[in-house]
Amino acid sequence: MHKVFSSDQVRAMENRSRGTCWSQNTVKKALQIRYACGSRGYQFLRQGGFPLPAYRTLCNRVEQLHMAPGINATLLDMLSTKLSVYSEGERDCCLLIDEVQLKEKVEYDKGLKRIVGMVGEDIYGNSTKSLASHALCYMVRGIRINWKQVVAWYGTGAATPGAKQWDIAKQIIEVLYARGITVRAVVSDMGPNNQSMWKQLGIASKRDGAVNCVQHPVASSDVIYFLADVPHLLKNLRSMLLTHYITLPDVVVQRHSLPVSKVSCIYFVKKLKM
Repeated sequence: MHKVFSSDQVRAMENRSRGTCWSQNTVKKALQIRYACGSRGYQFLRQGGFPLPAYRTLCNRVEQLHMAPGINATLLDMLSTKLSVYSEGERDCCLLIDEVQLKEKVEYDKGLKRIVGMVGEDIYGNSTKSLASHALCYMVRGIRINWKQVVAWYGTGAATPGAKQWDIAKQIIEVLYARGITVRAVVSDMGPNNQSMWKQLGIASKRDGAVNCVQHPVASSDVIYFLADVPHLLKNLRSMLLTHYITLPDVVVQRHSLPVSKVSCIYFVKKLKM
């Protein structure tokens, strides 16, 4: 029994009573089982008499995880366990980069036992002591299978150097690759920070062509693509159509006997509001 189950699991099978005090190792193993077989599979094992903590116990322990700024190795290990039963292609993913605005404030984090609220030293160095107004978040999401996980975050100001942003992305890509998870694309909006990162890498779209990929940081025989977030693309397209004219070619104007060559979508908006 002890070769398969820990001592607290053996006691739980012997007593069959509620209120078992689960050890950290048992909870960690239970979380790995939960991530490997999903919530339904986990509940199926518990209903079959397998000595595992209640699902709510796992949720309470996860809520106590230290979410310090930087790359979270604990979350990466949990993700690696979850994806260990997936095929190589199912572990391909996109790295998503986005920012959320924060209220500038300094607080004491009881879990981390330190002061939080300043910009990250990994990005701005030790000399900068400014308050963080944004959180730069990195998330991975499966391409073929629907899975996702936040893997890192940093306190930042309004402007984040594009080179530093890519350095962090490369570190995440490397640690994921070491765990058998391959990043195939980087997705972000078209904010100035992300455009700065694209410029550093030579990502650009011009009239004579576009460059949308670079050599993969780890898998040297592959490339990694850079994609703009589709909702932001649609929002920018809408703004451009509402604020600019479309000039039609002369051949189109003549073929359809149009009175003018300039077209504006603002009239459609006025018509819809009537």
